[in-house]
Amino acid sequence: MSTAVTTGFHRIGNVTTRAPQGIYQQAVPGASVYVTATSTGVGATIYSDPELSVSISGSLLTADETGAYDYYIPLNYSVTETVSSPNNGLVVLSNVVQNGPLVGVLTTTANTTDTVSIAGILSTSHVAMQPTNASAATMYGSTYVSAKSAGSITVTHPATSGATFDIIITPY
Repeated sequence: MSTAVTTGFHRIGNVTTRAPQGIYQQAVPGASVYVTATSTGVGATIYSDPELSVSISGSLLTADETGAYDYYIPLNYSVTETVSSPNNGLVVLSNVVQNGPLVGVLTTTANTTDTVSIAGILSTSHVAMQPTNASAATMYGSTYVSAKSAGSITVTHPATSGATFDIIITPY
């Protein structure tokens, strides 16, 4: 048995509408879903496969007979969906794919700085660090993120090796 591993985020959605009678929802087959990059408003680069190798032309999807649709996007890529269906007009779902936090671990070296590389880090990311051993706890007040760039952060700390920190990073 093989398992497909994605290098991005898998978005699964379903288009429904309120049934004409009562409070029930019903599927909307054939609805159009136009996906744009939230930051620019232009058509997003979306993919049909977990390896992010087959792009979906025109950033446009069509819901299947059950109202379902899905696509993949790179990590840290926020999108907006505009859903269009007969008799329902347009529905805009902003920031639909806010990817969850990135996580990592830092084990310090005897240097005063260490670089942590994690795919998806941006220069605008927010970083939190939590000491996870006694050595890290004693130097916590003098340890800080001194630089952020695409794909990595630099942490400045006392010249102590073996201190460990959990790192949590928001991708925006």
